[in-house]
Amino acid sequence: MSKKRMWPAIFLAVFVLVGIYVGQATPLMAQGASSTKPAAAAPNYTEQQWRGEGLFLQRCSICHLVKKLKNIGSPPTIGQDLTGVFATATPDEEKTLRTYILKGSPNMPGFQYGLDTKDMDDLIAYLKTKK
Repeated sequence: MSKKRMWPAIFLAVFVLVGIYVGQATPLMAQGASSTKPAAAAPNYTEQQWRGEGLFLQRCSICHLVKKLKNIGSPPTIGQDLTGVFATATPDEEKTLRTYILKGSPNMPGFQYGLDTKDMDDLIAYLKTKK
């Protein structure tokens, strides 16, 4: 391989390595933002609740946007904010919630073909957390 052809590959490799290094660094602050504000602590979720949060962000957050994102000028949500709504759900309420998520409604798509039983368990475990 000639030296001329190696430069793009070397540049790309250096660019990727710098990107990885920068990705590991502390996030940049906006201009004028104070760096004295402590970062929010990660919630003490179980592994199941973390998986449920991932599913929620992938499948539900487009309509059920969390309050934190509403403050930055996001468009209005279609569905209600689910923060803490199911924190004290009884087994019967969980069963109703599971059916509603799977079957959907005129205002919400059903996820019976996109979520298996384990996914539903994870999602409900996340919805039961107090955020």
